[in-house]
Amino acid sequence: MPPVLRTARLCLRPYEPSDRPFFVGLFCDVEVMRHVDGAMTPEAADALFAGILDGSRQRVFQAWLAEDAHGVVVGHAALLREGEEIELGYVLPRAAWGQGYATEMARRVLNYALDELGRDRVIATVDEGHSGSIRVLDKIGMVALRREVDEGVAYWVYCAER
Repeated sequence: MPPVLRTARLCLRPYEPSDRPFFVGLFCDVEVMRHVDGAMTPEAADALFAGILDGSRQRVFQAWLAEDAHGVVVGHAALLREGEEIELGYVLPRAAWGQGYATEMARRVLNYALDELGRDRVIATVDEGHSGSIRVLDKIGMVALRREVDEGVAYWVYCAER
């Protein structure tokens, strides 16, 4: 189970069963998921959530729900297994866009992976056209390594090293 991580404004905590409606709604939102992997069906999002809770979702190394100081849920953050690499991921509901939460969450999870888990390197991927997430990765000190194309979609692989 991942530890609770805190920032100046946020608490990133492990998921609980009662978080299912938020998670499923977030991962089924077409606009939110446009630059991730596309919106999931409710059944697929529910299965992913169940796998995170019971630890059977092998690609998900650790995942957190992010809440502000008032207990309002403002996002999802995760460390994912990508082959031998650990990948940083984050998704925010539309109501939380433009408030700096993505940068705050991403910075804290990146620092946790490098400093507390002792990882030598963390990667992140971002669609070429997703300027908001590119700014987030730049702000937290990640560096663009290379551009790749998968199924006609161009994306950048970013990296941070300890």
